[in-house]
Amino acid sequence: MKSDRNEEIDKMIKEIHELADKLINDTKRIKVSFMKIAIITVLVALCVYSASSNAACTYRTDSWGNTKYTCDGGNGGTLRTDSWGNTRDSGTGLTYRKDSWGNTRASDGTTYRTDSWGNTRGSDGTTARKDSWGNTIITDKSGSRTTCRTDSWGTTRCN
Repeated sequence: MKSDRNEEIDKMIKEIHELADKLINDTKRIKVSFMKIAIITVLVALCVYSASSNAACTYRTDSWGNTKYTCDGGNGGTLRTDSWGNTRDSGTGLTYRKDSWGNTRASDGTTYRTDSWGNTRGSDGTTARKDSWGNTIITDKSGSRTTCRTDSWGTTRCN
């Protein structure tokens, strides 16, 4: 009985490693992941301004490449990227597009730019950057900070 469980765990770990290898080698996923970082920045900014601003959110990418998110306040949704590179958020109803200059534009008019240092700055005053530990630090225009961490299972949690 214990042996069967260990075999299942070993099989799941092997599948996780195969999936990780596939994602690392897939250059399209790399491009989409930079866009999703900007989109997650937008989502966190929206959470900060919402009534449930103290809610912690969890983000997880499924096997189809969609990012599903849930927040303690009951908010949630799915980020889906179509073949044209447009990402739609089912939770907020916003659509995100990358323009020819590399800026991410939201359907509500907000623009996000990534500078040469890797900082993402939004036209709404939001700034996101990675620290030396790999955490994403998001600061809104009022100075409120949110930290997002990705664990070894690929789940991103923001507080």
